[in-house]
Amino acid sequence: MEAQKFQGLIEKIRSNTYVESELNLSICEFDEARFVDRLTDEQGVILAEAIKQNTHITKINLDGNEIGDGAAIALTSVSTLYGLNLANNLIRLEGLMGLAKSNLKNLTITIRLGEGLIGIEDVLGGFILNKTLESLDLSHSYIPSHLIAELIVKNTTIKTLGLPCIEDEALRSITHNKTLK
Repeated sequence: MEAQKFQGLIEKIRSNTYVESELNLSICEFDEARFVDRLTDEQGVILAEAIKQNTHITKINLDGNEIGDGAAIALTSVSTLYGLNLANNLIRLEGLMGLAKSNLKNLTITIRLGEGLIGIEDVLGGFILNKTLESLDLSHSYIPSHLIAELIVKNTTIKTLGLPCIEDEALRSITHNKTLK
């Protein structure tokens, strides 16, 4: 994001004059004019620190930016945040692990592990053990069906689960989960 514009936003957030409960900084992937305005990972960390001083922001949409592991982890440390959309960003294993262990109630992410699926079991294991998430959207992710089935069966706090195309194995497991709506 342009430095001057970003600094203005940060000052508004820090001074608590940004009074909206939702901060929407998503970037439409087809909006070429805004391509240069994508938030970097470093800006995401600064944003997370500023939000800690704001009493209004509870939900952030950062879809389509260039947020990486550092900002993802920094955002999980914001105790007043309950909703976070980090779909279509640059988050890898470390950031995904941090998100899986977070206290968020609503999370939208895209799981794309460039090195294949190394560590995906650990990430999904973190989501299985997470007892605060009520809504998890993984619909733009690639996750093997047997891991989706395990998440569906073992996590009993998620009420809304957005999934990619799933196979029969995962579909059958839905009958074993009584909390999904």
